[in-house]
Amino acid sequence: MTEIKSDNNPNRAKSKKEQWQEDMSVQKNRVKDISEDKRMYLVVFNLSKEWYGTKIEDVKEIIKVPRIFAVPQVLEYILGVTNIRGEIIPVIDLRKLFSTPVSDLSGEARVLIVENNKVKIGLLVDSVSEVIDIQMSHIDSPLSTLDRVKSEFIYGEIKISEASSSDEKEETSGRFLAIIHLENIIKDILTVRK
Repeated sequence: MTEIKSDNNPNRAKSKKEQWQEDMSVQKNRVKDISEDKRMYLVVFNLSKEWYGTKIEDVKEIIKVPRIFAVPQVLEYILGVTNIRGEIIPVIDLRKLFSTPVSDLSGEARVLIVENNKVKIGLLVDSVSEVIDIQMSHIDSPLSTLDRVKSEFIYGEIKISEASSSDEKEETSGRFLAIIHLENIIKDILTVRK
């Protein structure tokens, strides 16, 4: 009499298809675990008491506000250009771009020199606060209540308490931070130039 092995028998050899399906399931779980643990470092800055961040790999340097030369017939948020070691860089006032109140610049004002897709621009901000480390899985989509301009230039939002920083600052702790979509800001500037 021949022995018939039941599908429920743990000693039964797995078919190639079953082994492949099991391997794929393990791979999917690994990818899910990696994506949930993926981290991003952000440079945090302030615009009229609102907190924003940009990916640290896009920030080339942070400088005191340099001399900015006005350029005629540009959009209101393009302040002009500056010369950084022989390189002419357009400077954007993010306060005007995001329609936040614009006040006189303090001694804490800075320009973030950022680069994306081989295009450099300067971002004028009220102050730079810190660098934080966040889990990408904690980033929420931009609020649907944002106006078109803000939503187009915001990648996502995160509560700062969900982020970790080497030096927790009370001024940012517990607040929401909007992550700027630098690529879209640069695309908008390049579209204006044409």
